[in-house]
Amino acid sequence: GEAAAGGGEGGAAGAVAEDTYRWARCITPLPLGVTRSLGIPLPKDTLTDVKAGLKWDEIKWGSASVDVAGTEYTIVRLHFLSRTYE
Repeated sequence: GEAAAGGGEGGAAGAVAEDTYRWARCITPLPLGVTRSLGIPLPKDTLTDVKAGLKWDEIKWGSASVDVAGTEYTIVRLHFLSRTYE
């Protein structure tokens, strides 16, 4: 998932915007070196959004899977990488 600036859905003045996230798949699996050279987050044209606008509590991590808004995905390989640009 990727942190995105929480645009909010309206609300009271002075309300704090909540961060939202997306769950996406690489269109083509990429070697780690290529992934890093493209930058993190990956360019949108390399990804297919599975679910966008997620709140953090809609993502539940398990030892071999992740539940995203009620859908469980088996994890084969996962890399947590630092953001390289905004």
